[in-house]
Amino acid sequence: MRSFAALAIVFLLAGCNQTASSPAPASSGSGVTELKPIEPAEAELTVDSKFQHDGFVYGGFAKPGSQTFLVKVTGQPDAESVQTTVLKTSDDGSATFERTRDGALAAVGSDVVKIDEKGVTVISVSIGKLDKPSLELPAQLSAGSTWTSTSSIKTETETIKSSGTYKVVGDEKIKIAAGDFLARKVVFTGTTDSSKGHGTAKGTYWFVKDLGAVKTEMTQTIAGQPPQSFVLELKK
Repeated sequence: MRSFAALAIVFLLAGCNQTASSPAPASSGSGVTELKPIEPAEAELTVDSKFQHDGFVYGGFAKPGSQTFLVKVTGQPDAESVQTTVLKTSDDGSATFERTRDGALAAVGSDVVKIDEKGVTVISVSIGKLDKPSLELPAQLSAGSTWTSTSSIKTETETIKSSGTYKVVGDEKIKIAAGDFLARKVVFTGTTDSSKGHGTAKGTYWFVKDLGAVKTEMTQTIAGQPPQSFVLELKK
């Protein structure tokens, strides 16, 4: 999700906050020192080990936080975006994470995903109403495995529908702005329907343990229009 240096800094800051000195005793004004009760620290949320499957690890949820991406879109200047992942709830039934985005991907908005024994599922999005949960990653990502996913999002102006099939190709070495990695390669083919018309989409994802999708390549073709490509690459 982030560089080791950034993780270390965050860890040290969290440690400092947890071990901060107790408040100084307050004076009652009568010469008698009045001690204020110490508020109990909130327990740190953790994800149950039974949910720490391939989808959890390769999805980048084992080490939530912020990561910076390079964004390349056909006909637009290259830009950057920061995605931040935060663990919101966790119990013995599931865990939920919220992902927020700024910069070039601000229009994508935020979403909330649920992680349980089945895998990683998107349960809500900020840009509109999701008709039903949509599977993002299954619990197992072994080479040759496949899964399908459909979604329908109703925004203030339109309904965006998409469906696709994903297949795990296997592990592949990849070199990106953030460095060299051994990634789990997944290919995608699907369709889209929106106010722009019916289209087809194909793409490739490279997932790295603890980092999530470090690179995404997507091409969408809408009937009567030239293809549009989209590349997302982890910078740091």
